[in-house]
Amino acid sequence: MTSNMENVCWHPTDSGRLSFCGDEKSVEVWDVRAQKAAAKINCGGNLIHNAWSPNGNYMAVGSRFDHLFIIDMRQFSIITKHKFPYEVNEFAWTVNSDHILATTGGEPGVGAVDVVSFQNNKLEVVSSVTAHSSNCMSIAMDRSYRKMAVGSIDFLVSLWDLDDLICHHSFSMESEVRDMSYSGDGKFIAAVSEDPVLAICDADTGDFVCKINSRYKANSLSWHPKRNLLAVSY
Repeated sequence: MTSNMENVCWHPTDSGRLSFCGDEKSVEVWDVRAQKAAAKINCGGNLIHNAWSPNGNYMAVGSRFDHLFIIDMRQFSIITKHKFPYEVNEFAWTVNSDHILATTGGEPGVGAVDVVSFQNNKLEVVSSVTAHSSNCMSIAMDRSYRKMAVGSIDFLVSLWDLDDLICHHSFSMESEVRDMSYSGDGKFIAAVSEDPVLAICDADTGDFVCKINSRYKANSLSWHPKRNLLAVSY
């Protein structure tokens, strides 16, 4: 990818495959052992986020124009899309690959997480949960799909238990939260903001474990599924 990269994500079960998106028109799928992309799927450009479904069959892709695309990764083709009438940022799949949780900023002073149903190749917003006092920008799920983190422009990362959908802890960044990712074992969560600092925290308590200074602001990050390695895009 020759222009700005916005997001990178690993395949949920194949640790040798990852994908990324950005200002260019296409989502790119790579095998880490190859010299070039295995596939490029045109989604129109200005892409800000992509997420693989847990079963590996689908990928959700979002644009700056609040479009949500669903790609069938077995055929590398778009099967449906949905246009939201308000701001939609990052999103994550639920464990059964049949719902998507999307962070939004639809109303002034309210940051929410929309529950979007994906049934019969169609997308439909079925519920919404107020999560922050300002626009929600980022979301992450651990590999057990029992923990959720939500980041906002209010500088806070809230940590949720999906069994009861209650926020149990939170921690504060230095500026607006850009992205987060849980480690493969679910023990840590990494977060980046508008400052060039990468923070790693305890995923249960929100206590800071370490902070890593960087030369540039990071756009997104993703833990390796099995190792304590982070892929970071700038």
